[in-house]
Amino acid sequence: MNILVILDDLYPNGMALAARIHLYARGFIKSGHEVFILIPRPYEKYGKVPKNADPHGIVDNVEFKYSALTTVRSKYFIIRQVVDIFSLLNAAVITFQKRKQTDVLLVVSNNAVQILLFKLMALITKKVIILEKSEFPFIFKKKNPSTSVYQRLYIKHIYRLFDGIIVISKSLEAYFMTKKKHSAKLLLVPIIVDSQVFIDTTDSPRLTDEVVYAGILNQSKDGILDIIDAFCRLNQIYKDKKLILIGDIEASECKEEIYNSILKHNVEDSVIITGYLPRSEVVARLKKAEVLILAKPASLQSEHSFPTKVGEYLATGKPVVLTNVGCVNQYLTDGINAFIAEPNNIESLSGKLLEVYSDYKRSLEIGSRGRQVAFNQFDYKNQTNVIIDFFRERINKKRGDA
Repeated sequence: MNILVILDDLYPNGMALAARIHLYARGFIKSGHEVFILIPRPYEKYGKVPKNADPHGIVDNVEFKYSALTTVRSKYFIIRQVVDIFSLLNAAVITFQKRKQTDVLLVVSNNAVQILLFKLMALITKKVIILEKSEFPFIFKKKNPSTSVYQRLYIKHIYRLFDGIIVISKSLEAYFMTKKKHSAKLLLVPIIVDSQVFIDTTDSPRLTDEVVYAGILNQSKDGILDIIDAFCRLNQIYKDKKLILIGDIEASECKEEIYNSILKHNVEDSVIITGYLPRSEVVARLKKAEVLILAKPASLQSEHSFPTKVGEYLATGKPVVLTNVGCVNQYLTDGINAFIAEPNNIESLSGKLLEVYSDYKRSLEIGSRGRQVAFNQFDYKNQTNVIIDFFRERINKKRGDA
């Protein structure tokens, strides 16, 4: 089977979405299928050192291409618009050129123009078109009268264009059940992880005195201020511990609040913000940590999402402290395979951190059981085989209808 992925995001060095799609692609290839990832516009900001400099390449046997022929956006508005139009049209040309080598179009985009174009290409080339959706629609978009009308029209019509939709949680599955067309099917694929990355072939790395968080340093999405406050309570008892925040502080929506909180609690020497780190360094820090933490607040976004980092945290075999949001309790149980705090509750979160350190030997046993959950439930090879079966069923259905 040949799969053409339309990915509207930074790649290959991006955030959680890019990592998820990359694991999809690797899983497909390991199962004997072919994958090509097409990025329909440039994303790197002008004037910054790009995380992705090559517009075309191969990573882990996965071939990708930016149809704009560049990864960097121009500093000039007019040129940016021209490049975006060219990029989209070139993406359509590439899709048409690859029609004989393509069985499925997998669209990972929220852009209505892109979706309409690739739906047209699917109709022209008579291909199955599948949407991958791991977040609730328009969750981070500001609403006003004009955008509300657009969002209603989008939700009413766009999701009906697909032959199938892959979702990350049961709540998203229930939501899209009423938004898809009647003949379309839904597939639930939870977070996925490359288990082998977190299995050491040599002696286990020496543990540090670190509580580690990795991701977007935002309060609204990951509860970063709650993490700092909870650590400060831990720090009053365990003064040798460090809080390591791995992420780009310059991209944070609450940069000043983070710095102010650190200063207010007088923990400048105990809280370390690393900035952006390459993937290999992030993995190394996770594996050496004593504790891994995530404090998603209760929100519409957390209700429907399932953070990829949870799978990676668990795969390390270290104690994982997280909040009870979304589908966490569908896979994890407090005190059995994770330490689960109440969301928006700093006392509960700090209590779980203290519980980890009160009997660290027991905590490592809980972490070990968490690792088994990651290996059994979230391994990417198993999940991508399920996706291939889903694609095959959708292809056969389309052929039967033709």
